[in-house]
Amino acid sequence: MDGTSRLKKGRQSIAYMMGVGTFSQYNVLNEKSVLPMDEDISFEAAAVTGCAVVTGVGAVFNTAKVQPGSSVAVVGIGGVGLNVIQGAFLANATTIIAIDLLDHKLELARQFGATHTVNPNRENFQEKVNSITGGIGVDYSFEVIGTPKTAQMAFDIIRRGGAAVMVGIAGAQDTIPLSLLQVAGMEKRILGCYYGSANLLPDLKMMLNLYKKGRIKVMELITKRYSLEEINKGFEDLKSGGNARGVIKY
Repeated sequence: MDGTSRLKKGRQSIAYMMGVGTFSQYNVLNEKSVLPMDEDISFEAAAVTGCAVVTGVGAVFNTAKVQPGSSVAVVGIGGVGLNVIQGAFLANATTIIAIDLLDHKLELARQFGATHTVNPNRENFQEKVNSITGGIGVDYSFEVIGTPKTAQMAFDIIRRGGAAVMVGIAGAQDTIPLSLLQVAGMEKRILGCYYGSANLLPDLKMMLNLYKKGRIKVMELITKRYSLEEINKGFEDLKSGGNARGVIKY
């Protein structure tokens, strides 16, 4: 917390990802980065909840503040996108549209609460969303990939007064063109969301309690487990879209 690191390679200090580190068997952490775990929660459940669940469900409740009866579209159905979907379901959104290029992910999205699916490879996504919403667009859209193309898609499908929530982390140079007429004249909003806009310690505890009560799915997100030595294979599967969530088991 003072800007220094206890992790070094020779004389080189190594920064901790999110203050906790990744892909290491051991670490030294500040006490503010630690949340005691209940003994009946597995390390796998805690790991997935601490990243994908907090980010996705948090985007719904903390950033967008989705209202009951709303319409929601999610662009990108990976581990975080699935949690946006189940967050929208938990928030009592009545129309939840999953948008992705991979059919197996769209099928998985229905298991987490999606009411409709759209594959832009086969149909015009904007026309399909307009058809589902009676021509007005969705109340909330969530971009969960981090590319200019998908960010533009999320903006284009919201209704007048709607909100497009940018959850995916794009490159530093990535931009999208915006219609200022739509921003001002149609009051379209873009909301930034980093890590589910979470107050991490209380929010993580709340998410784990929801998991324990059976209100959110966590273990169902895990599609494959890897040893630390198989980490490169895990990254390959991540890039190809093979997993909802892969987990490194130690």
